[in-house]
Amino acid sequence: MTGEDIIKLGSIIEKDIQSLFKVIETKEDYQMLNINLNSIKNNRFKFNFDFEYFKEIVNEEVYDLKNFDKILDERTDLFKKVFINPFGEFTSISFHTYFTGTTTTMENPIRDLFYKALFFLFCKAVLLEFDYVIVLKELFEEWKKCRESNEIQIEIIVPLNNIELRGIHSIFNDELNIYGNYVLKSIKKNSGGTTRSKPYILIKSHLRAYIYKDIPEINIRYEKRSILEKDWERLLIEIQEIVCTFYLWDVDFEYQKFFIIFPWWHLENQEKLKDILTGESNKTKLLITKDTLEQITKFLPLVKNSKYFSNEQYMIIYHNFMQVYNREYTPDILVDIAILFEFLFAREDHQNITFWLSFNAAMFLSEEKDTFFENFRFFKKFYGVRSALVHGDKWFFRFKKILLEEYGTDLPEPYLNRCKSYLNYSLRKLVELREKNPNILDDIFELQVEKNKNKKVKFLQLLASYYEENDEYSESIKTLSEALKIIEEIKDNEELEENILKKITALYNKKGDIIIFSEEFQKVLFELGLIFKLDDKREQLAKEVLENIKKLLKTIELKKPEEILKLNIDGFEIMDLLGIKPGPRIGEIISILEEKVTKGELNNNKTELAEYIIENFKK
Repeated sequence: MTGEDIIKLGSIIEKDIQSLFKVIETKEDYQMLNINLNSIKNNRFKFNFDFEYFKEIVNEEVYDLKNFDKILDERTDLFKKVFINPFGEFTSISFHTYFTGTTTTMENPIRDLFYKALFFLFCKAVLLEFDYVIVLKELFEEWKKCRESNEIQIEIIVPLNNIELRGIHSIFNDELNIYGNYVLKSIKKNSGGTTRSKPYILIKSHLRAYIYKDIPEINIRYEKRSILEKDWERLLIEIQEIVCTFYLWDVDFEYQKFFIIFPWWHLENQEKLKDILTGESNKTKLLITKDTLEQITKFLPLVKNSKYFSNEQYMIIYHNFMQVYNREYTPDILVDIAILFEFLFAREDHQNITFWLSFNAAMFLSEEKDTFFENFRFFKKFYGVRSALVHGDKWFFRFKKILLEEYGTDLPEPYLNRCKSYLNYSLRKLVELREKNPNILDDIFELQVEKNKNKKVKFLQLLASYYEENDEYSESIKTLSEALKIIEEIKDNEELEENILKKITALYNKKGDIIIFSEEFQKVLFELGLIFKLDDKREQLAKEVLENIKKLLKTIELKKPEEILKLNIDGFEIMDLLGIKPGPRIGEIISILEEKVTKGELNNNKTELAEYIIENFKK
């Protein structure tokens, strides 16, 4: 190829396209087409021009049909010198990408490629003015890169069918573009339809691709399949990371399909593009702001660096997270959210998972005392719904009660949105923390990390106090017992351990007959025995505590373990049912329920207890 050749080719194509515009502007047959073309400005996706219709107009109106072959040969010979000869002769040409699945073959490759270059330049000329020679050089470089490196530049369109970007034309960085609403024109023969389209995400990327110039090359294309498949998986992950970043910032849209815009020599399926950009969604309509979109573009690099939405090690995160936003059946969504919460907050805690998931999640998300209790209640209630759902224990009754009491509706969307909000905030926080600590997901609750031990004990003490305020002594002793286990691992822990042991002793004096036979109480006795036998420094303290317990036992009218009542409802659930805050009233209600159950006037069944509470105590 010489500079003169490409200049000459650019000049010829420019004249052809100008001739075509003149015909469209002056001939009555193309009046509608002229109106449509004049109404389109500054967006290459604004119109959907049928390629075959374009060729028909060019052949009939620009190239003299009497001298058609001669005129076209002059152009294709020059096109061949510029685009084909630098890479060798061929009689046919086939394009192969993993996306297409099979090769696409051109029987008359030189002429077909010329028409496609002409079509691309015409579409560009509809939108803006440009230098034909410069653009032809860009097309050549794109073609050259594919021939030499087996890689093509592509653009991916992901529709946002339920999203409205009011007053926003576009927001973008080097790889991510977000476009607002625009009018899509469908231009075919005898057609001038107009369709209102939706916003979309445009992602600039690349893809492996091969061009085969003869039959032997085509016959060994299966050898390239694994390479193309891996590259395709990379592209899907790239799209997945971007879609998940939108979800992380509460942009809830349906992600099911996307459209790939290939280089100029691939004939785009314009009808598919139109279907994607004008499709409907069952999702609730959502208006998002420019600030949210800017947050998304800034947060995307952190998401990529975290690997949470790409690495197979975290498949549970990205697989279930995508499903949360693309399922329709409420129980499926709840289970996916529960799986994610378990993975994040209860991976090492297989016993009493409801308590530890709720506790760890609340501790991770809370900055203040009040928000800790609020978050703890939310997660405990959520996991109650999850357990009822999985085990078939009238989950819908419990779920509907939550909806009616907290949201005033039996529609699940407000509750699901709150669950998603907790999930999104948790994941965003982990993504940000991973920038400083690559092992944050493993270290976050790991007791080998010294600061985690102290933090856990602090919040366990806080929760125990909360239970005590609501006269839930057995829950308080259980919580302090867990703290006692952790204290053993803390350096210089004597004073802290002494305080908790004293607190446990005080709880015995309040409600000993409930907790004396509890598993937690037995563990405490065991711990005291070990201290008494093995620890000289704290021997006296342990001895005093044991003496106090012996005195306490003499004053308690002991019941057999099987006689001790354990209500199937706790203070948190009572507060949720009545919509009240912690206080003495909770303890009073629990005492009444215990008396009713003991006398046989009320069954110790969660559903019946809940109905009795609402009927008798709700104002």
